[in-house]
Amino acid sequence: MNSIARQIEFLKGKGLNHKQLAAIRRRLFELYIFIHNEQITQYEKKFPLKEHRYNPFDEFVNLHCSRLRRFRITRNKISFSHQCLLNILIDEDLIEVNSKYSSGKFSKSYRISKSSVDGRYNGVKVNLDLVYHKDIKAREYWVEMYPNHASLITNTYNAKINIDELINWLTINQGVEIKPKPNRNGKMIKRYLTPELAYYYINKCLRVNFGDLWFSVCDAGRFYSNVVNLPNVCIPFLELYNQKNLLSIDIPNAQPLLLGKFIKCPKYRYDTQSGKFYDNLSRAIFLLKTPHEDFNSLTIKEKNKLREETKIATFRYIFFNNNPLKGGVLFNSMETLYPGVMEQVNIIKSNSKLSQVLQGLESEIIVDGVGMNPDLLVITKHDEVLFIPEMAEYVMAEIQNKLMEYGFKVKLRINPL
Repeated sequence: MNSIARQIEFLKGKGLNHKQLAAIRRRLFELYIFIHNEQITQYEKKFPLKEHRYNPFDEFVNLHCSRLRRFRITRNKISFSHQCLLNILIDEDLIEVNSKYSSGKFSKSYRISKSSVDGRYNGVKVNLDLVYHKDIKAREYWVEMYPNHASLITNTYNAKINIDELINWLTINQGVEIKPKPNRNGKMIKRYLTPELAYYYINKCLRVNFGDLWFSVCDAGRFYSNVVNLPNVCIPFLELYNQKNLLSIDIPNAQPLLLGKFIKCPKYRYDTQSGKFYDNLSRAIFLLKTPHEDFNSLTIKEKNKLREETKIATFRYIFFNNNPLKGGVLFNSMETLYPGVMEQVNIIKSNSKLSQVLQGLESEIIVDGVGMNPDLLVITKHDEVLFIPEMAEYVMAEIQNKLMEYGFKVKLRINPL
């Protein structure tokens, strides 16, 4: 916000003192944060229950003047309307107007300028009640809506992100490679930590800390919230009931493992329960595509990349695709390793949505079996459970017992976030 210095110098000529100028500068920053927060809100309403593949900074947000009037400020008998403040932000290229849908001087939507996010974060005291001026729903509202998930909702309200440590990490790690995401064609795209993403992550975490929470349960039983949907780089800074250094347990190779409940193939069940499924399948795909090359000559990095590509392919064409797979390299590799399994998978797909079947079983184990236990202080994240260290023994026992109920013999590990 240093770029408004020219405007502040102009205002000094109107007889405003340092304290009054600071109040105007703060109000400009509050309006700026509000616009970006509304961008995030609109963005998450568009894509609430799936991995975000789009840039929230690209979204214009519709803001009626009735929602902006509260930013009006008066100092030294000089009134600054919301439109005056918007004009300052626009003139200094801090926000942009969607001129495509404008009528005269009254624009319908705004977004913060990407050029205004430079990755430098200075402490500014703002009025959060003003910035987050909306119908923030209390815990009781969500418990009434999802009474069976009362424990998870209560735990989520006691989850916070250590903002100071997160900002410090984001500042010193600008440009580092972060978790890739698939594009529309399923190809993994490398991503790097940019000032835009860092600012977006900070705002998502601030919403959690301010108690601006939402919850949803899909048809398959998966439990969603804006804590569950936090970016991976933010998770290590998560605290639960004021305790740091949270631990986690996840179901290894969850989707292929859970499919084994419905498949008659001893080798498939053995590989998925011993954690060898993706390793063996990636080897089979390599040998099928390049029969004259030696798989063992690959470096560890190359093998890991091939394994990740194989995992994405199975997600795209088998586990999260309800259409039958009847040919291709993946199909042939599966048939080579596990004869008859793809035929069984296609039969399941002909009668139901495989993705919902697997997510339903996952939810029975993780959400119903662990998350709904009022004695456990946990956050569930699909096939993973996050918890305070004191809960480790109990969480491990609960997950193992639920897995055994379905005939899964899996070695679980406790990991730091």
